[in-house]
Amino acid sequence: QTSVIMTDLMQGFLLLFDEAEDAAAYALAYHRALEELSLKARAGLHVGEVLLRHTPEEHVARGAKPLEVDGLAKPIAARVMSVAQGGQTLSTVAVGRARSRDRGESSQRRPPRWK
Repeated sequence: QTSVIMTDLMQGFLLLFDEAEDAAAYALAYHRALEELSLKARAGLHVGEVLLRHTPEEHVARGAKPLEVDGLAKPIAARVMSVAQGGQTLSTVAVGRARSRDRGESSQRRPPRWK
């Protein structure tokens, strides 16, 4: 089963998935759910390493986030999302490679395009 970690950002939220396929499926389901409400959002997908830091309880009690996410994957995903339009999910080539690797396909294949 895939674990999902969510952390609140100033202009959105960040979800961490164990598998690229699960992240892509979530983004598509998210867009479909918002569509039913006549709303649109942007999504950016990237595969990369992150460091998770748990915040001490006394800091959380004063308003800090319980979990901090660090690493280059975080700003890369944010940049990818920032160029998406409402209702659109964009991904980096790393996502396509990870999905191909998960399915045992050649990494030379072009990454999928989602609408």
